[in-house]
Amino acid sequence: MLPLLTRLLVIQLAVIFLLPALNLLAQDAPFILKSKQLTIELSKQGKVTGVTFNRTGLHKPVVAYTAIESFTSTNDKAIPSADKKSIRFEHTLYSDSLRQFCTLVETFSSKANSIRWEMEIAGGDSPFSAPIKTVVHYPAGKESRFWTSWGTPQFDSANCQPQLLAALSPYKNTTAEKGWLDPLMPVPFSKQTLYYGAPPFEYTDPKVGFIPFQGNLFAIPFASVFEQQQDIGLSVFLSPEDDVVNLLMKTGADGSIVFERLFNKVSGEKKIHFSSDLVAHEADWRSTLSWFVARYPGYVNPKNPAAAALGGTAAYSNFFDDFDAVKMKRMAFTVNWQASFDFPYMGMFLPPLKRTEPWTRLGGGSISVEQMDDYAKRMKQKGFYVLSYFNVTEFGSWFKYPQSSTRTDTNALWKDASNYLYTNFPKAMLTVADKVPITDALDSKTVHGGPYYSWKDAVAMDCGDPAYQQFLLNQAQRHIKEIPNSFGICIDRLDWLRFFNQHADDGITWFDNQPARSLVNSWKGLMEKLGPLMHGSGKSVLVNNHYKRIDLLKHADGILDEFTNATSPLNLTAFLTLNKPALGWTPGKEAIEAVGGDNFFQKYLYLGVFPMCPFPGNDHALQPDSMVDQLYLDYGPLMNQLKEKQWVLQPGIVRVNNDKAKVNIFKTKSGYTVPVVYGEGDVVTVVLKDAVFAKDNFIYKVYLPGRIDAINIKTTRKGDLVEMAVPLVRGAAMVVVSKK
Repeated sequence: MLPLLTRLLVIQLAVIFLLPALNLLAQDAPFILKSKQLTIELSKQGKVTGVTFNRTGLHKPVVAYTAIESFTSTNDKAIPSADKKSIRFEHTLYSDSLRQFCTLVETFSSKANSIRWEMEIAGGDSPFSAPIKTVVHYPAGKESRFWTSWGTPQFDSANCQPQLLAALSPYKNTTAEKGWLDPLMPVPFSKQTLYYGAPPFEYTDPKVGFIPFQGNLFAIPFASVFEQQQDIGLSVFLSPEDDVVNLLMKTGADGSIVFERLFNKVSGEKKIHFSSDLVAHEADWRSTLSWFVARYPGYVNPKNPAAAALGGTAAYSNFFDDFDAVKMKRMAFTVNWQASFDFPYMGMFLPPLKRTEPWTRLGGGSISVEQMDDYAKRMKQKGFYVLSYFNVTEFGSWFKYPQSSTRTDTNALWKDASNYLYTNFPKAMLTVADKVPITDALDSKTVHGGPYYSWKDAVAMDCGDPAYQQFLLNQAQRHIKEIPNSFGICIDRLDWLRFFNQHADDGITWFDNQPARSLVNSWKGLMEKLGPLMHGSGKSVLVNNHYKRIDLLKHADGILDEFTNATSPLNLTAFLTLNKPALGWTPGKEAIEAVGGDNFFQKYLYLGVFPMCPFPGNDHALQPDSMVDQLYLDYGPLMNQLKEKQWVLQPGIVRVNNDKAKVNIFKTKSGYTVPVVYGEGDVVTVVLKDAVFAKDNFIYKVYLPGRIDAINIKTTRKGDLVEMAVPLVRGAAMVVVSKK
């Protein structure tokens, strides 16, 4: 040990040399805020300059701030609260290029499990729009990992180890460049641009009929960074309650993360409010999702709890005859979305006729309300459900533009889709702007100023138009009254929500230097009425959501996705249905043959999503076939264990020793279900880590492909660990943990 005088001299010299650095830190970060898990430092200008993870004491020089593109601050003012639990920063900003002023007020608040970061923006007399950014610079190292709710993990393969690439693409006949990639795996940072749900609308490429096949989409607005060695994670969440018109996320190889909100109207009329949260947690994706589920349950849980019963394989069929119900239950069949040919034309789902009076179906033949309800009743008696077809963004068939005649007989007006639209809600029709190039990507009848055409020459509509919105609500009310045996509705074609009605103003949107109504806001306004209407009558609302954004699902009880046979829509659907039924689509047996039957089913099991089953009369979808039927019968017992699933989001709760298989865990009505997929060998060791499982009050069984009955398996308990040797068939098993 050094002599006392020497030690005092060392301390004195340390103070002399460290004092400038400490003074500099005090200047750069004069404000400190703490939550239970996270401490942040803030500069006088309102920038986050560092974070400390309270559980480990680890400090990171993370920088985070708000930026409005082309604007710079001319004045900053910091106002701490009296209780020192929040700090407000007032900024005056100016843009030379736009010649505009605006004010930005940011408030950082200490919450129990986050640091809340709120902003309020106001402009002047002249409205404008500019990208509003939440910027985070994380000091990423070689071991740092990035993760979000993406369609496909976005990465630079040159910076990924072979072991990671193999884990991302577990099926032996695919590679990281082709086929399904595991969306639950974080990857090294890289330069990427991701889109919230879908790319923004552009004149030059409107993307009519958008399908979410591209992997650079994200479904829930957050970004997470994991440091596995220290078991720490940092997430930035944007609130799904915000009025987001369009949102991008850009990342860099250096650890930068930038969220850009587009097309929000900045003016003095109405202030813009956005909210974010900074959250510290374990280095586990379950921790990220767990925080979101706890904070925003209204976007995660179905408004109608009875909707959980819809979990299972689905059909899209107009087959009204008898079928083998026992066989279909073995295939986990649950619900038929009654195929879209019963109505006389799109939008007129129940014509103004008596209950027993038939009309001519768009698909040929005739039908009545009584017949539709009778079919739903017969399906219910067999133990299945029916969802009626609904669509809020398209209207008519063989639509005529421009208007050529006017029908004067008001009682028969409904029979003419074109005149019905022109007479009742002409302002609801979306029109093609002059700046949109008329190319082969559009219908041949498309002209500037005319409608966007869709299937059977229906036209695209704005469900925010008051007259059209009331028509839709009236149609829904008739469904409730006239088809009581229907379980609810499934709403098709949300891809049109990417568009803008440039002849209307929602007070939120500013597109192409003018006010507009974003169909995102039109949808939200409609669902604030349609959702409670359906749910108040015990009905469920499912959606076929080409536009993969969780803020659009506040009043949706689940998803019946038309494209889950592709990789990105499957992954995005899984993120959007953590506690909701997730039903997928299979276009034909070729889709199964192309990837292999085991690969096809195992990714669905892993993500808690149900594929469409082979059913008579399926429209542009999977038909009964000996090969296909056998595969569904083989995997049906496993899929049946996933009914009424909810994701278990406790970090570290389940693993497979030596990563010999992929594994997930869901809570179900009877206990827990653990899908084990893409396994190597005949047996793998599955480990559950939770004191709940360590109690001797559970039975452990396993279902295997091709076998109807489950077999019991033994477990070994080691503290709060439960280990079990799980046999595999074709690389898969479904472990069921139920109470004795």
